[in-house]
Amino acid sequence: MNQSMRNFHERLRRIERARGGKGRATRYLIDDRGRVRRRGARRYSLWRLIRVLALLALALLVLKIVAFAALGEAEYGHRAEELAAGAGLEQLIARGLEPDPLTLALAPYLRPLLKDL
Repeated sequence: MNQSMRNFHERLRRIERARGGKGRATRYLIDDRGRVRRRGARRYSLWRLIRVLALLALALLVLKIVAFAALGEAEYGHRAEELAAGAGLEQLIARGLEPDPLTLALAPYLRPLLKDL
């Protein structure tokens, strides 16, 4: 280990001692860009949020397709109309539950599988 790395590690040990004391010492990491960060301190990126929102939207779409296939087109439409007659949030949900082309295309393939259950 060269002299500059020894100096760096010694500096980190001094920082840990000064900040934490016995049993409360914090640990530091060096990330890919050379920044010093505390271990356990996480930074969530925008991409992680976008992935979570995309997975949530996909899960809701699958739920809508399963409900459409299980209830049938007539019953599903009747329940969506009941929601549309409600207050503001219910109207918004009813608009999201309107059958889209993907739902109409996949529900007939899923309906026989649901009848067997």
